[in-house]
Amino acid sequence: MPSAPALDSTGVSQAPDSHTLVSLTRDSLGAQIDPIGARLDSLIYSQDGGDPVELLYRREPEPDLPTDAPGSNGQWHRRYAGGWHTLVPHSGDERRVDGIAQPFHGEAAWKTWRVSAATTAQGSAARVHASVTLDTVPILLERVFELIDTTLRITQRATNLGERPQPISWAEHPAFAPPLVGPGLGITLGESVLPLHIPAPPETHGAFAAYPCGAIGRAVLDNPVSGLRATLEWDAELFPYAFIWQEHRASQGSPWHGIADVLAVEPSVRPYDPEDERLGPLVIAPGDTIATTFTLTLA
Repeated sequence: MPSAPALDSTGVSQAPDSHTLVSLTRDSLGAQIDPIGARLDSLIYSQDGGDPVELLYRREPEPDLPTDAPGSNGQWHRRYAGGWHTLVPHSGDERRVDGIAQPFHGEAAWKTWRVSAATTAQGSAARVHASVTLDTVPILLERVFELIDTTLRITQRATNLGERPQPISWAEHPAFAPPLVGPGLGITLGESVLPLHIPAPPETHGAFAAYPCGAIGRAVLDNPVSGLRATLEWDAELFPYAFIWQEHRASQGSPWHGIADVLAVEPSVRPYDPEDERLGPLVIAPGDTIATTFTLTLA
């Protein structure tokens, strides 16, 4: 198994337990990483030295119940805490491929990752590294979080530990919340302005749409009402699709209860519904690694 790369010559902390959130702070940005799913739990931005603003959607997970119907779809939504997930080696509804059950939105989001934080000479975290080896496919995932000025950078590597080419699917799932999300928000995907409807309370709305990215992997979320602007960038050749999920107080009952206000922009390697019986269109040769970077820049 390849070893995790060294992150910083100034030192690496011990891996926390599965309930410990790891903090990362730089200038006007602050982040928290959850070892469960290597999920970005929080991203706080202080614009021009102003009051800190939480940009990610967050909610308190609901407990599983003995009377719950089996299946990972319902479990995912009850346990969903918001934030930014990586969805590997599958995204979307649970399915069985090659006789192996793939849970809703992929095994990586359900597992506890090994997390360590490289520190600076001042003792603050410089970057956070997370890694996990999946069980459903022979894939080692490594995910590195860094804050640079007003940019969050996430670098992820997927290595095939097996002896055969391994198909996978891969999507990123950052979920944003007010004040970035609101009636004033517009999104430009590549060079196209998306036809969004984001109502003010008490009006409600929910939607899901999939778009091809074109040659540019970039979504600009601009809200002149709140004065916030976020630019999400990725490799459009590797992730040629983007999903837009909206939930604006439209769904009653568990888990949204008519109060959720969230919009996700999700780069993906494939359309939402699988086009064939493979796990996904991204094929990693034995011993090979695919690495890519996602950035979110605030203004």
